[in-house]
Amino acid sequence: MNTGIQLAYLVASVLFIIGIKYLGKTKDARKGNFISAVGMLIAIVATLLTLDVLTFIEIGVCVLIGSVIGLYYAHKVPMTKIPEMVALFNGFGGLASFAVALSDFYLKSETNLASLDAVNLTSILLSLLIGGVTFTGSMVAYLKLDGKVSGQPITFKGQHALNLFLLIAFVAASVLVFLDPTQVTFIVILIVISLLLGVMTVIPIGGADMPVVISLLNSYSGMAACATGFILNNNVTLAQDISKFNFDSSIKAFISYVYIQVGNEKNSFYTIRGVNSGNEWKITSTYIGQTTGVVFYIRTDAGQGIMQYTNSNYTGVTSIKFRTITQINDVAGATQINSTLANDVSSFQDIIGLSYINSELNSVKVIVYISNDSNDKYCLYFLSCLLKGNEWIMQSYYIGDNTGITFTINTVNSIGKIKYINPNNDGVYTIRFQQFKILKSASSITLTANTLIPNVVSDKLIFSNSSKWCAWNDWRRCFKSTSILQRFHGRLWYKLQNF
Repeated sequence: MNTGIQLAYLVASVLFIIGIKYLGKTKDARKGNFISAVGMLIAIVATLLTLDVLTFIEIGVCVLIGSVIGLYYAHKVPMTKIPEMVALFNGFGGLASFAVALSDFYLKSETNLASLDAVNLTSILLSLLIGGVTFTGSMVAYLKLDGKVSGQPITFKGQHALNLFLLIAFVAASVLVFLDPTQVTFIVILIVISLLLGVMTVIPIGGADMPVVISLLNSYSGMAACATGFILNNNVTLAQDISKFNFDSSIKAFISYVYIQVGNEKNSFYTIRGVNSGNEWKITSTYIGQTTGVVFYIRTDAGQGIMQYTNSNYTGVTSIKFRTITQINDVAGATQINSTLANDVSSFQDIIGLSYINSELNSVKVIVYISNDSNDKYCLYFLSCLLKGNEWIMQSYYIGDNTGITFTINTVNSIGKIKYINPNNDGVYTIRFQQFKILKSASSITLTANTLIPNVVSDKLIFSNSSKWCAWNDWRRCFKSTSILQRFHGRLWYKLQNF
């Protein structure tokens, strides 16, 4: 993390403390509010710069818009309407925490389940509950104070029982989310319940008591913000840089393997794929092993891809070991071929350098980086080709932009040829690719038939506890695991992952 960013967070924290001190006295409250606002502005700007999501110009425009709105309402709203405005602002604070919880849950459940540990998920659920109650409750308080809704208490038979049922239902749905974080239905139920609880909590209270309710909701808003802080795993910082794990602008794509160990209890093996999408880096990651609470990101600084992480573990030393095994570069090399794809191709055409004689190969993995600077499209394809009988078959997927280019493999005269279709007519598409082959002449191992219990593949594929991960045939990786079954048999078994 940049030293300037850390200093900015320190200054913001000091300003918060000073501002709170001044808020304790009526005559200095305005000064305290201003000082705290400056501290919050510094913290927000530092965070946005850390995440590399907004430029200085974009931050300045957002600050200007917010300031104009604040000044307008500061002059327009009379002092007698201050309680309504406070209620409204409380509601927006709860809504912000509510939105952060939802976005974080979606990010981590959809893209990287490894990051959803018990602490993180509990914080998300609490932020949903408190944020939802704060938002709808504050809206009801605002409507009552403003006269848009009757200030009389709204009660009905069985109201308390209904509130209790909603709370129990929230707890039950939360348990289901823990069991299956990918099930969207449970999250939708939690959203509905939290919003409904906010309404049900405030409607039985009369308008004369609304200032007390607003004070209570104000504290709820603060609790929601605290829960959001746990979600972000942040002491007013978010992601930390990983030194020596960066990629300069000449690198167009990469595949890295990362071994993570938390104390002596958790370990995991990540495959991280990255693509240089013009002036922005993008990554995707998968893992085998245990949930470690470590999440990887990548930010772009002057064309360089800088790897970052968050770590939700509060106990035990977390260490990583990583190795980049594939890099697609600007220039061709011993293992890389550069070529171009013709425009407006409506039928499959051969790609020079991607033909395989059936008698020589069993399978091949091709990593293809595609770029078009004229329309800012960049992506990384992964082509897995298998010789099945005497015919080649292919499976493919990509990360990055959708270029519209498709690949297939055809078998012609006992030769497998990778072909492409390029329906675009908007500039030159450059491809850079590397191949990883399994030869028919490679050493083979015979597996014993009808084995009902795990059996040792080969003495060459037994790894000691000191071997965290290893290379096999250049494009397979394995990592250690010590399950009960493995210890029972007295052997260290392996897990394989293709990239």
